[in-house]
Amino acid sequence: MKYQNLTIIIPTKNRSNFLIPLLDYYNLINFNGTIFLADSSDEQHFNEVSAYLKKNKKNFKYNHYDTKNLDVSKSIVKVSEFIETKYCLQISDDDFLFSEGIKDALKFLDNNNNYVGCQGRGLSCLVYSEANKVKCGKISFYRMGSCIENDPLKRVKNYTKNKKNILFAIYRVSIFKKILLNFDLSDDAFKNDFLVAVKALLLGKIGQVKKLYCFHLIFQGNKSLVTIDNYFKYESHQNFDKAAITIQNFLIEKNLIFDNNENISNQIMYGYLNYKINTIYFTLSKSKLYLRLSFLNKTFLNYIMYLLFYKYDLKLIKLPKKIIETKWTHPPQR
Repeated sequence: MKYQNLTIIIPTKNRSNFLIPLLDYYNLINFNGTIFLADSSDEQHFNEVSAYLKKNKKNFKYNHYDTKNLDVSKSIVKVSEFIETKYCLQISDDDFLFSEGIKDALKFLDNNNNYVGCQGRGLSCLVYSEANKVKCGKISFYRMGSCIENDPLKRVKNYTKNKKNILFAIYRVSIFKKILLNFDLSDDAFKNDFLVAVKALLLGKIGQVKKLYCFHLIFQGNKSLVTIDNYFKYESHQNFDKAAITIQNFLIEKNLIFDNNENISNQIMYGYLNYKINTIYFTLSKSKLYLRLSFLNKTFLNYIMYLLFYKYDLKLIKLPKKIIETKWTHPPQR
């Protein structure tokens, strides 16, 4: 199967020295679909990418869009207007996708019309600087999974309790265009991550194939996203309540009417907040123990697959690892 039915959207800003090697990677794995660059860079970085695209022959089609002064979600929404393929996904400019995982996910969606998205397994890696060189550290499991319950609320509750990343999944374009319109929120974690996933799961199931799909990079020295202060901010009226209202409005807009949409929206938000707080503290309680056992049960098959495929996966990541360690000058800062 080829990739003509897929558009990859890559939002980026002032990181041409990381984006260009990533585009080289997609050329090396013979990706022949379409890549949209939602580029919010300054003139120097934008021109460097433009010059590279004009100079080098590519297997893939591409469009390089100027999205200056737009944030991530607005950049993605702007370029998504021009998608002509059946499927699309968005991925960071410092994460790598694998060809076999992409192909199997596309095949899965072709054969399962009741699913709105699909992805494969994930690995992650700590990237750090040493003696002015970029190094890849230990390879570990990256939590990507499926949400396949028939009931939309059960799918969302599964996600809020277990928080598996479905942001980089391949989506049907008709769904993708509906889930990123969260412009009234100022909180990026809600606007670009959590609400995107919740909306997708309210609209349909997310599947998972067995092949390796994503190589996610974690950068040493970046501010942690799991500090308690960061999560307490989400209870503020400015962010938490607005996010709940966004979910409530989406339920009404898409005719997903339940007995009490306001109550349902708050349940979703507090379920997610409860999971986040429980994962931050290391003290033991019955509720936290239950949560961790439940999480292990839900993700057991993922870990088994991770162990079974580990040696083969290590071969697959040789190419992105080589690109990171030879073409990156220092870890990109988010």
